Amino acid sequence: GFNPVYKLNQKLKLFVEASQDSYLYCFYQQADESVLKIFPNRYYQNAFVTGGIKAQIPSDKHKSAWIIAPPTGAEFIKCFAFDRDIEGELPNTLKTRSFGQIPDTSLSEITNKLRSISKLNRVGIAEDSMTVNVER
Repeated sequence: GFNPVYKLNQKLKLFVEASQDSYLYCFYQQADESVLKIFPNRYYQNAFVTGGIKAQIPSDKHKSAWIIAPPTGAEFIKCFAFDRDIEGELPNTLKTRSFGQIPDTSLSEITNKLRSISKLNRVGIAEDSMTVNVER
């Protein structure tokens, strides 16, 4: 749903669909404000997604699971879709494929960096976000 509530140790699956072929970057901000890059990741090495087809994070075919863990509270998912590949313009900290924490950054800083890349390079961008509430 639009404002899901998860309990600790539950599995989370995210479905993302771009209206046209795009290069997708998704981030997850935990309640403690640490940020994880969730797409692309070690299972989805390429940011390209086909328009009109749902991408599932994590994919069932990779047999990985995204397990909800502490901290509890309001968490956020934010995705950006670009109309061309921006990999070369990304700061090194955003190039990681580890599905891990991005050190020393916030979701608002990432948003500003990606919007700046779009503006400076005249790249089309679309954004969407959702809140995930984590409870004990």
